[in-house]
Amino acid sequence: MADDVGPGSAHASRLAIFVLAATFLLWRGFALKTMPGNVVSLAAGAASGFANGATGIGGPPVILFYFATPAGNLAGRASVVAYFLITDLMGLGFQARAGLVTSGIFIQAAIFLPALLAGVWLGARSFKRANPETFRNWVLVLLAILGLATGLQGLMKIVI
Repeated sequence: MADDVGPGSAHASRLAIFVLAATFLLWRGFALKTMPGNVVSLAAGAASGFANGATGIGGPPVILFYFATPAGNLAGRASVVAYFLITDLMGLGFQARAGLVTSGIFIQAAIFLPALLAGVWLGARSFKRANPETFRNWVLVLLAILGLATGLQGLMKIVI
């Protein structure tokens, strides 16, 4: 579909490059020496909002932000979980206001709820047992996969 080629594909490609470059830097040991202030935190939030609006994938900038801070894996994971909960609830509110939340949505949510709860349980259990370095490496692997998938999404919009 040639009509799909446009700013979204370019944004997806740029986001992919950003995520892959930042993931590479984190893998090489880059870390912030001090906790970021309000300006840096606002910039991370703005990057996430822009990425979410442009590509529908707003998580990587926030994940990169939290895991580059000296707060540690526990604080990073808790912050990311809280971030996604809050942004998802806000998105649900906007969708409800636009009339997009129907009874069918609640049925779909109920169908997928067991998988969600199993994933949360497995993630929490694995996190408690994981070596902090192993956890960090898994986060970076997942970010690299997200970066590659986002890049492919942008490329497919251009090619197909």
